[in-house]
Amino acid sequence: MESEGKRAVTADAVDLSLINSQKNLPPFQNGAYAAFADSALWQMQRKYYQQWGIAAWAEGQVPHYVTNNPSIAKTYAEIALGFWRDLKAQGLADQPLYIIELGAGCGRFAYHFLLEFFSAFDAIRGPDDRACYVMTDFAKDTVAQWSISSKLKPFIAQGRLDFAVFDAEVDANLQLQHQKIDLKPQSLKLPPVVIANYVFSGLRQDLFFLDKDRIYEGWLALNTSDENEEFSDAQPFASVQLGYQKRRISALSYADPQWNYLIGNYAKRLPPCALLFPSYALNALERLRKLHGSKVLLLSGDRSTHELKDLATQQEPDISFHSSFSLPVNYHAL
Repeated sequence: MESEGKRAVTADAVDLSLINSQKNLPPFQNGAYAAFADSALWQMQRKYYQQWGIAAWAEGQVPHYVTNNPSIAKTYAEIALGFWRDLKAQGLADQPLYIIELGAGCGRFAYHFLLEFFSAFDAIRGPDDRACYVMTDFAKDTVAQWSISSKLKPFIAQGRLDFAVFDAEVDANLQLQHQKIDLKPQSLKLPPVVIANYVFSGLRQDLFFLDKDRIYEGWLALNTSDENEEFSDAQPFASVQLGYQKRRISALSYADPQWNYLIGNYAKRLPPCALLFPSYALNALERLRKLHGSKVLLLSGDRSTHELKDLATQQEPDISFHSSFSLPVNYHAL
């Protein structure tokens, strides 16, 4: 497999076992099985955010306060400022520091961060020192709505805030809409700060079922209780039921051998469990790292675990459904 996702394995497809996420599910007649990262679940999620834009957050449909409040924004701003001061002390701050927020949503976090960061930055910066915060989202309509925010306009006018349409699952470049600058591989002298709050839990992940030394790829089918029932645009997952298949695989075939080794090591060390692997998040970070060439500072908060022992608690993916959905993030792998 190319490390950009799709199928992560070589499948024997002989050892099939079906496990349903709910008891007494109807037959999966209106949803074919697909590898978890390729299932229709993700297309439904993207469609929801494209249709609702900022309203998804403004009307409280998507939970966000935990990762968008003034306290966490202040903490991130202090870390980013400390990072910039370290770079300046090394004589490296001869280019703006770019702070890139993935999935900026309604812009609430960005606004609080901008207030905290630049009030401290202005107190210590030299006349030639600059920083630019870049809000990104994959949905063009969401990005377009940021420009009309009265709270954000002063930062845009000062050249301290810009926007870019950026799909974290595939994109490598960021075209800044106001400054007309293209951030591309090797274009940054300073490592960028990347902020990913409540983002990785919404990116595609690969699913494996581990059972001692055996590794199974997780496949998923979707069904509704009424075959004639249409998905609601506001609550697209309200009637969705999930069915999983485990398909025995003969070999992992990620392009990065370290990923294959890590999953194999999980299989040896963990009891039987479902394992989510953040391949798309890892690829996104690799592309963002290449903007500088070798380094990136990641600040991230999400539904997550970073302890190896906690990875073994799930027998099925712990999907949290609201108007959209989220999954736990395997920060141990990251």
